[in-house]
Amino acid sequence: MSVIDLELDAKRIKEICDDYRLREQDYYFKQGITWTMVSSNKPSFRLVPPGVVFGNGGPTLFNANIEFTLAYLNTNITERVLALLNPTLNCTKSDVENVPFVEIKQKNIVIKLSNLCISIARADWDSREYSWGFDKSELLAYSNSTSNSFANYHRKVSFDFYNIHKIEEELNAIFINIYGLENELTPKVELRDISILQDEIDYNELAKLEQPYEGQLIPIKKDIVIQQFISYSVGLIMGRYRLDKPGLNIAHPDPTTEELSSYQYNGHQFSIDEDAIIPLFGEESPFADNVVKRFKDVMVAVWGEATQTENINFLNACLGIPFEKFLTEKFWDYHKKVYQKKPIYWLFTSPAGSFKVLVYMHRMDKFTVQKIRLNYLHRYMEYLSNEVQQAGANGTATRTIDKLNKALQDCREYDKILKPLADQQIVFDLDDGVTVNYEKFKPAVAPLK
Repeated sequence: MSVIDLELDAKRIKEICDDYRLREQDYYFKQGITWTMVSSNKPSFRLVPPGVVFGNGGPTLFNANIEFTLAYLNTNITERVLALLNPTLNCTKSDVENVPFVEIKQKNIVIKLSNLCISIARADWDSREYSWGFDKSELLAYSNSTSNSFANYHRKVSFDFYNIHKIEEELNAIFINIYGLENELTPKVELRDISILQDEIDYNELAKLEQPYEGQLIPIKKDIVIQQFISYSVGLIMGRYRLDKPGLNIAHPDPTTEELSSYQYNGHQFSIDEDAIIPLFGEESPFADNVVKRFKDVMVAVWGEATQTENINFLNACLGIPFEKFLTEKFWDYHKKVYQKKPIYWLFTSPAGSFKVLVYMHRMDKFTVQKIRLNYLHRYMEYLSNEVQQAGANGTATRTIDKLNKALQDCREYDKILKPLADQQIVFDLDDGVTVNYEKFKPAVAPLK
């Protein structure tokens, strides 16, 4: 997604760019239908909600019958017609406008079915953290253990998936009948062509399902669902979200006392991290707010203490690795990928990775780097020094002592990197975006590659 600055009739765009083109401005921010113009796959038409500006890569069609038109364009009749009109990888606006339409008596039925599909697809999109409509993790809605929550979630998304599949076949049948193409086309829709849950579905296993589909659970990648929940949990710890209310909580560097306040959820008190700096260490570390402990706090708040061991075992089985390893070693790479190398949680890390903290970009201020250095790095260096002394006094193996000393030296090198950055007291404008702002903290942060 790109953001276009149209303030004062796009004054800044016109000042900076000589070859700007702001075409058909009367249609800006209106509801429409879009699709990918160049694709090796069959055309897939999507609703453009109000408040969005169209672009060249995704042409946009506007008319008075959005829901009806959207339903028709996504049928296999339109697929066949477009292949005849333009048998290339391109699907232009003129191609779509040349698809024949007829008035039909079943228009209200088509619109009703189309709206059902739109509703299901929108709910699927809004279940993702990067959607503006995201409220909370879907695993929160169910039961008192992680496994039961997942099972209920699995049943719900399976129902939605088969429901939209059924509706798409019904719409195909309606239009095939209207156009008299019963001998040419079948209303059948392949399961792989259903566009929801694209990240979560195991398509190799999906291909093995046999009809009738209803009642079967769709094959879901459990690790993906759990990774999504872990990401949401990090947001809870940082204060980006709250368990006791939907949507964003803090997305700015000067949160109020109310936004930062601890709160009750399911009879448990949950606290938001005071400085939005989370050490990426296990519980065997000098930090009470280490990422492993804080994630366990989330699990207790959501599912209670009685099922904690069961929940941890379930998470580990789904991830295929201990959840501690995912949080401390793999989470940031996952986060960076989800946010397409524009992460909102930034990884401050020493050259060899002995010291790592995760920082919430939206809560950063000019004192953040100083806090990392004094409250976390120096404290960790002191911890390592004590460990070295204790290991030597206890006759610990030389290999262990060498490892501790290397980590300590790595932290000392990092201190030399952090100090000048801390002294600068860098303040940045969130509107400049991640790429520009992240650059200001090199080489203290992990590369975005």
